[in-house]
Amino acid sequence: GAFLLNREEAKRAPLAISRGLGDLCDLAVASRVVVTTVDNGFFANWLQVLDARLFAGEAAAVEPAWVLTGNEREFNYGEAGDDVFAGLFEAPTPEPASASATGVCTEPHMVRNRQNLLLVNVFRGRFLQGPWAKSRRRLYSDAAKNIFWPCKAALTARDEALASVHRAPGAPLIGVHKRVDNPGTARMQLAQVMVCTAAYIRAVKTLAARRAGSAAAAEAAVVVLATDDEGAVAAFREAFGGRLVFRGEAKRCAGGIDPQSRLPIEVHGQSGKRLTIADARDCLIDALLLAACDAFVHADSNVTIAAGIMNPDTEAVHVRDLVPDAQAAGEWPGYRRCRLPI
Repeated sequence: GAFLLNREEAKRAPLAISRGLGDLCDLAVASRVVVTTVDNGFFANWLQVLDARLFAGEAAAVEPAWVLTGNEREFNYGEAGDDVFAGLFEAPTPEPASASATGVCTEPHMVRNRQNLLLVNVFRGRFLQGPWAKSRRRLYSDAAKNIFWPCKAALTARDEALASVHRAPGAPLIGVHKRVDNPGTARMQLAQVMVCTAAYIRAVKTLAARRAGSAAAAEAAVVVLATDDEGAVAAFREAFGGRLVFRGEAKRCAGGIDPQSRLPIEVHGQSGKRLTIADARDCLIDALLLAACDAFVHADSNVTIAAGIMNPDTEAVHVRDLVPDAQAAGEWPGYRRCRLPI
């Protein structure tokens, strides 16, 4: 196979590692940590906050700074001045005491990136895999309990979605996260391509059979579909009928490339189309649904990393491990791999 790093990236790697270790040392001793947004999707920011909470000192106050400027391209869940974190989560910590009140300087340590490379770019494909994946998920899950308390509306929506489909005794609850296919999502995969929808359906059936105690239980499996791909909904409905759980109100798109801008088509990051906090809530609910499953099928995605952290005991299986001969959805020639964070 090809090398993961090109020559220039390999030259920069030692300095990037050294710089990262210095940042970790500063973060570990800070009494107050402010986590800024990165202009990516919702769960890129969720993971950035969580990573900071994990590496910060136990007594440190970690403050997500998710107030929008109005200039965001991808993390555009509202208008200027909206606090996305406050709209989705309960307050994580008591308000930190001010310098004037304590007489102590409270100049914060600013976090602008994720420290763990397994939460970034194409490296994400390894977070849920490997011999240390289970302990890694539990470590982050323990940290998440100290920073993320989803709002009542998100928890209620999750519960209502799960209750919408009858689940027979012994029937497994199988989740699947199907990202829309475009050059952006494809180039974030370690394999550099997304697999087709049919492969995800095969993967769900294979996983259901593996989890079920009998063929009848496998056929009765309830399937939770979390997707931003509008075409996937019809395909999964045809495959699983009344056993399919999905939230029709969530925004989806067709994927591919905009013929004029030549940019990938996604729900977020589209020119002139700002989203709302409700759209971010839909993304959060999808992850909560996946985390509620006995097992879920995934590709390389921040959403499924988050779901695997929310419930470190649910089985997370990569679609390619279940369907090794999966066909690619789109090839997208001419689009290069995303620049690595080094």
